[in-house]
Amino acid sequence: MRNNKPAGAVISIDLLKKLITILIKSGDLELVDKATEKRIGKAMDDLEAGRYSIASTPEEIEKHLKSMKKRYS
Repeated sequence: MRNNKPAGAVISIDLLKKLITILIKSGDLELVDKATEKRIGKAMDDLEAGRYSIASTPEEIEKHLKSMKKRYS
């Protein structure tokens, strides 16, 4: 949340792949700004390199998000 508005979302890797494919095929990458486009590219690079975490329950997601917050604070 930023300024009491949603600033991000946790989505499945499969959904991320589908969304990227749709954006690429549609040629409508302008749906996102350049910074977001860059983050998406980095996420895809990380995915292909095996740099990701799997969380199956809300508790696992919460634990992962807390570890990320500590890492990037």
